[in-house]
Amino acid sequence: MKSLSMRFAVAVAVGFAALVLTGCSGSITSSTEMVFDPPDDVGMGEPADSIDASFTQVRGRILVPSCALSGCHGDFEFPNLSASNAYGNTVGVASSSGQPLIDPGSPSSSYLYLKVTNHASIQGGQMPRGGPQLSEELTELLRLWIERGALND
Repeated sequence: MKSLSMRFAVAVAVGFAALVLTGCSGSITSSTEMVFDPPDDVGMGEPADSIDASFTQVRGRILVPSCALSGCHGDFEFPNLSASNAYGNTVGVASSSGQPLIDPGSPSSSYLYLKVTNHASIQGGQMPRGGPQLSEELTELLRLWIERGALND
């Protein structure tokens, strides 16, 4: 009898494991898929002057989770926007079109901002490519940081 109940317990455990794995298979991605987990919105109705438009916020809420991904701007794709390289590779650096990626004080001449907002003057498509468009709040965070001088805090 013990042998039969043991086999039954093993069969139930294997069946349960198969069920769990099957249920998760839709959320498992292959190594070639990009996973975007957009950060929570910033500001959420706060007045513009109360938003912490710092580079720490831009890097942590926009660049790292939406741009600095493998296959995008996290490794070999210009510009490298990984956490330790993002500031030095964007502020005052020319884009491939010759415009500054970030022109402190001027969102309208900052190519990175123009790419995020899909401005008519950009080359190629809107960023982030392959992921969801940045929310209005995150776009506003980026604009305010640039407008306020794009300081490295």
